[in-house]
Amino acid sequence: MGCIKVFKVPRCFFEEFAAGSPQHGFGRTARKRIEQAFGWVKTIGDLRKLPVVGLATVRAWATWNFAAYNLIRIGGIGGWWNPSPT
Repeated sequence: MGCIKVFKVPRCFFEEFAAGSPQHGFGRTARKRIEQAFGWVKTIGDLRKLPVVGLATVRAWATWNFAAYNLIRIGGIGGWWNPSPT
């Protein structure tokens, strides 16, 4: 990746500095886990186009979907079943 000079400091300095730290790897895995959950809820949990209206029902719908995702994820971690790769 090329560096862009902004205010006489190369922009890629932080990227090179952060990529070597162990926290950067943790942040990447945490972000992947969060994005995977939201992707699952949007596609399988039907959160992309909600069939309900109102803040309370939308909140309940989202909570229900994330609870279902967590049950599937925990079941895969515990070895109870092999969850789908979605």
